[in-house]
Amino acid sequence: MIKVQLGSSQVIHRVISDNLLLFFNEFLGTALLAIGVFAVSDETNCPATHSTKPIAIGLLLNGIGLTFGYNTGFSINPARDFGPRLFTSWAGWGFDVFEYSNGYFWIPIVAPFLGAIVGAGFYYFFIEAPHKRKLIWDSRVRKAVGGQQERMEYASLNAPEL
Repeated sequence: MIKVQLGSSQVIHRVISDNLLLFFNEFLGTALLAIGVFAVSDETNCPATHSTKPIAIGLLLNGIGLTFGYNTGFSINPARDFGPRLFTSWAGWGFDVFEYSNGYFWIPIVAPFLGAIVGAGFYYFFIEAPHKRKLIWDSRVRKAVGGQQERMEYASLNAPEL
C-alpha cells in the first residue's frame, strides 16, 4: 500500500477550494430562492394565485434542496446551522464545533445574506425594472392612441347604416 503525505500547501489549497465551493453552493441556492420568491409574488409578472403561492414556493424549496442540499445540508437559512452549533458549544463541546470542517461555520451565516441581496438585485435589475418600463411605455401608448381609437369605435357604432 502506498501512503501519500500531503504537504501543507496542498492541504491549504484543498481547504480553500472546498470552502469556496461550499460558499458558492450556499450563495447560489439562496440567490435562486430570492429570485423564485420574487417571481412568484410579483404582481406585474403574472403571479401565482393566493392558493398556489405556497405550493410554488414549496416546490421551489424542494428543487433547490434536492439540487444544492447534498454538499452543505441545505442550510440556506443561517439558523439551521448556527443554532445547533451554538447549542452544542454550550452543551459541553466547546469551540471545537466552530473549528470543525476547516472553519465552515461562517459560510451558512454569510453566504445566504449575500446570496439574497444579489438574487434580489438580479431580479430587480433584469426582470422587474425592464418589465415596469414596458408597462409604462404601454400605458403611454394606450393613452396616446387609445383615446382616438375609442372615439373612432364609438363613432362607428353610432353611425347610421346605409
